[in-house]
Amino acid sequence: MKKTVIAIYLSSLFCALYFVCAAQEQSKARDLYLSFGKTANKSAKQRRGRPGSKVKMELMRNNRLSLVSTQEELLDGDRIAFRTAVNYRGYLMVTNVGTSGKVNVLYAGQVSPTIDMRIPAKGWIRVTGKSGDEMVNFIMSSEAIQELRQISIPEANGEPAPAESGAEAQKVLAQVNSRALDQGRDLVIENDGGETYALAASAQQIRAPVGFSIKLKHK
Repeated sequence: MKKTVIAIYLSSLFCALYFVCAAQEQSKARDLYLSFGKTANKSAKQRRGRPGSKVKMELMRNNRLSLVSTQEELLDGDRIAFRTAVNYRGYLMVTNVGTSGKVNVLYAGQVSPTIDMRIPAKGWIRVTGKSGDEMVNFIMSSEAIQELRQISIPEANGEPAPAESGAEAQKVLAQVNSRALDQGRDLVIENDGGETYALAASAQQIRAPVGFSIKLKHK
């Protein structure tokens, strides 16, 4: 009888632990994002949540403006802009790679926890050309991205920052892109409430550039 009671007790205990762990793993990205931002002035040990960024899109279609998720299917002639925000102090670079392989810098500059930032600050990114998927890369770092000092990219405050067209500049940008995306493979990416969240495991992880890609679907 005692053995049966003990077995039932242990089984219940394991089940309880399992559900607690599952609940922790299922903490919404939005909550983790907000928690980190709210504890920005505390020491590393006291901080809660995870550092990262969130992204959604402005869509201008048939002269009608709407806010949509990054999973929205885009049509030829649509105009878009990104609404992004971060919960850390540091740097952000937004790039995309054209069909020619050229790396285009949509934004490069310092960021801090604030309201949504529009990229580009003025105007639109027009959706044209063949249908298919196009990748836009968001590279986060709490420290300055050292490689960018080797080339001439004007720091932008929400304005487009066109990259140098020289071969050396393109080589550096391609390397930064590739390494940051490789380092960002462990980022938690989650769509929640129309926004895409990308979260690092800790503040330590974003001391070097880490990146994630958003796939735009051009129908």
